[in-house]
Amino acid sequence: MIDLPLNLLKGNIPSYVGKLQNLEELTLHGNDLSGVIPNSMGNLTRLVSLDLSANRIEGRIPVSLGKCQSLSFIDFSANRLTGEIPAEVMNLSSLVNVLNLSHNLLGGKLLPELGNLEDLNAIDISFNDLIGEIPDPVVSN
Repeated sequence: MIDLPLNLLKGNIPSYVGKLQNLEELTLHGNDLSGVIPNSMGNLTRLVSLDLSANRIEGRIPVSLGKCQSLSFIDFSANRLTGEIPAEVMNLSSLVNVLNLSHNLLGGKLLPELGNLEDLNAIDISFNDLIGEIPDPVVSN
């Protein structure tokens, strides 16, 4: 577990984080981190919880996160993330607790894969530039 919320951490998330293959929880919310989410995060196959909220992280959500088959909680809210929500993330069958991508600069069309998250307890994608229809399985929950 790496639990460093609400500090004054600055700079990029180092790519070597992806080498911590036994890491199950990474909490860095409420810092002053910038740069992009490293692609190497996809190597964290035991990661259960990932909270990078309330920083200044930019760029796209890495497709490689789709390899994190244990991930049940993602909070990337209140950052500067752009692009579409990757289908690979929405296909994570382990994602059952929280997906919070609110207050970013995400755009594009909501993909039908969003409907694959029918077991998810909470999803917040508000305050972005997303368009399209919300898939039925999401609405019915």
